[in-house]
Amino acid sequence: MRTHIVLDEQLVSEAMSLSQIKTKRELVEQALKEFISIRKRPNLPSNTIWCCCTMIVII
Repeated sequence: MRTHIVLDEQLVSEAMSLSQIKTKRELVEQALKEFISIRKRPNLPSNTIWCCCTMIVII
């Protein structure tokens, strides 16, 4: 699917350096795969909130 998105360059640069991924396309695909994988995890506590692929548990 072709799409046009505007990405935060600082986030892209940091993610690319952490992941060793070479292209923005690969980076977005990897982020989507990780997001889906996390959302499919069973038995997450009901007080778990996902924000930009980061888990926050409210105590």
